[in-house]
Amino acid sequence: MPKIKTITTWVGWEEKYIYWGWGPWANTIAYYPFKEDQLDKVWSSSIGITWTKETLWYTFSSTWSIDINTPPSSCRFISVWIKWNSNQWQYVQTPCTYIWNILYNYYNNNGSTYNKRFQHSVWSSSWSTRWSWSPNTWEWHHLAMWFDGTKCFAYVDGTLVWSYNTTSVYTPWWMRLGYMINETVSEFICESVCWTTDEILAYYNNTKSKYL
Repeated sequence: MPKIKTITTWVGWEEKYIYWGWGPWANTIAYYPFKEDQLDKVWSSSIGITWTKETLWYTFSSTWSIDINTPPSSCRFISVWIKWNSNQWQYVQTPCTYIWNILYNYYNNNGSTYNKRFQHSVWSSSWSTRWSWSPNTWEWHHLAMWFDGTKCFAYVDGTLVWSYNTTSVYTPWWMRLGYMINETVSEFICESVCWTTDEILAYYNNTKSKYL
C-alpha cells in the first residue's frame, strides 16, 4: 500500500491523479496520531512521559528529554505537525530521525551557529549545522526530515528548505520527540523509506486545514 494513496478520475478528456490522504503501510515503523491517546499504533515503541490531551493533539512540557522507548532503529524519515510554545532550558530540540539523527534545534544559547537551525549528527557528540529558520511561537508547522543514503533533507510546510550531501551514517541509540521544550504535537510518522517531494507536498496540502 503506498504512503500517499491516489485515485484516478477523468475531467473532460483528461485523466487526473488525485491525492486523498496517507495511511500506515508496510514501511511505517512508528505512528503516533495523538488523537485519543499517546500510543504508537504500528510498532512497540512508547513515550515515557504523560502529556496533556487537547481536542485533536497532545501538549507536553518537559525540563528533560522526551525519549521514544524501544525506537524503530530503521527510521530514516519523520513527518510531524508541531507547534512550539516555550523554551524550558538553554538547549531545545525537537523530533529526530534514528538514522543520522536529523532534527531541528529550536533554541540554543550558544548563538547563531546552532540556534534555529536544522542539524544532523556527525558523531555521538559532534553536529553539523545547516539551514536557519525562525518560526513563531504558538504557530503550527509541518516538518518532514529524512536521509536517503546520499543526502539529508528537511521540508517546512511542504517546501524543501535544506539538502546536504553525505554518505556516512551515524545511528545513535535513541530517538526523541523533544528536548527541554513545551510543544504541541500531532500526527508523528516514522518510516523506513523516504517520501518524495510530491508526496510531502500532497500530505501537507491535505492535512493543513486542521491546523492553519
